[in-house]
Amino acid sequence: MVDVHGLAGVHINIEPCTSFEEGYLETLEAVRVALPSSRISVAAYPPPTLLHPFPSVHWNADFYGEVSARCDDIAVMAYDTALRFEKAYAWLVRTWANEVVAWSSVPVRLGLPAYEDDVGYHDPDTESLEVALAGLAGVDPHPQLVGWAVNADWTLDDAEHELLIRCGGNAGPE
Repeated sequence: MVDVHGLAGVHINIEPCTSFEEGYLETLEAVRVALPSSRISVAAYPPPTLLHPFPSVHWNADFYGEVSARCDDIAVMAYDTALRFEKAYAWLVRTWANEVVAWSSVPVRLGLPAYEDDVGYHDPDTESLEVALAGLAGVDPHPQLVGWAVNADWTLDDAEHELLIRCGGNAGPE
């Protein structure tokens, strides 16, 4: 028995984790048994696309279905794409959002970048909060798409806080 001291739930972020990673679904099931009244949130890899087809960092539709059957909500990591063009990244965020809500049976948040690390897989000028939110502005309305999660919320500056408020303020830390 686990004493959670009144906590509402747990957020699980296991990386790396490919589609149908051995033991992953069983882990979600074990957490559900150990914390039956708690919400289970999962950090998820986005779907593969033509612009970013790498199976080691993407989950397929079948795996999304299996994961969403074992959790209460999903936060898709919509960053670290190595893209260098803002329009391509905005298109990718929009595409991922539309696909994931179609594949999942639980509420979905899009994890959006707010960090400035300039590494090979993340260009902060391309993968910015502003560009990601512009991509989300073109997403088809869907009741399962409940908002976004900011990665990492502690890196937000005043302008980014204002941008989130102007865009509806439904952000939460990832």
